[in-house]
Amino acid sequence: MPFTSEEGARRYQETLVPLMFAPSARQLVAGTKLSAGAQVLDVATGTGIVARTAAQAVGSTGRVTALDSTGSMLDVARNQPAAPGAAPIEYLQSTIEDAPLTAGAFHAAFCQQALQFFEDPSRALASIRKALGPEGRLHVALWGSEEEHTLTVAMQRALLECGLSEFTSFLSKVHRLHNPALVNGVLRQGGFVVEHQEVVDIVPDGTWHAADGRRLLGATPLAARLSALPPEQSAALGDACERQLDNFAKDGALELHFPAHFYIARPA
Repeated sequence: MPFTSEEGARRYQETLVPLMFAPSARQLVAGTKLSAGAQVLDVATGTGIVARTAAQAVGSTGRVTALDSTGSMLDVARNQPAAPGAAPIEYLQSTIEDAPLTAGAFHAAFCQQALQFFEDPSRALASIRKALGPEGRLHVALWGSEEEHTLTVAMQRALLECGLSEFTSFLSKVHRLHNPALVNGVLRQGGFVVEHQEVVDIVPDGTWHAADGRRLLGATPLAARLSALPPEQSAALGDACERQLDNFAKDGALELHFPAHFYIARPA
């Protein structure tokens, strides 16, 4: 369920990136020990947070290629400021399977919170494997279970409270690869062997409040469907989301933690 409008992609960048994707990207890239001048591939880059973080890590002599199939996300990514001394980033609108990549060209590949959305993960992984050099490594980030993710819990409960159970399937899909044994199997099918895996606690940037509930809902890929709700139902959902988020508040601020699983895999 990609963002189809630049407005939706902009809300994602302004809200969900600082909430969870930027702190995750920093930890994911920090664990790679990328060398200056490295060639990096970012698969399903979204608005480019992992690509920009990796570009800083490899410096001006490196290069980052960032792929996404959704043009609106790439439009926002291209408009984000580059850090001084960072590597240039080439943004390509393409799936990994169809991308015009040179075989064996990359020292590292990243896939943050995207593998669970691929229709055929094994095929996508095989394409990443082809793009990596023999010593290259794939770095994958995936969320833990629904029950561990405080924002998912609050949104699921709010949707159910408002009789909108048909909207919860997307949130379940976000977490469908939370089981490490399953992920190891998926990576093996795609031609990779896991060398290292760990659970990382992602803490949001900044301070968040229950009153941000409406803004958070509006920044998810569910927003387009939710916008078609009758005004009174939409208002009730916003109230319910705030109410559910308040369960995770202390002294007025939300205490949000997002467990994620990080994997480092080598070509088999």
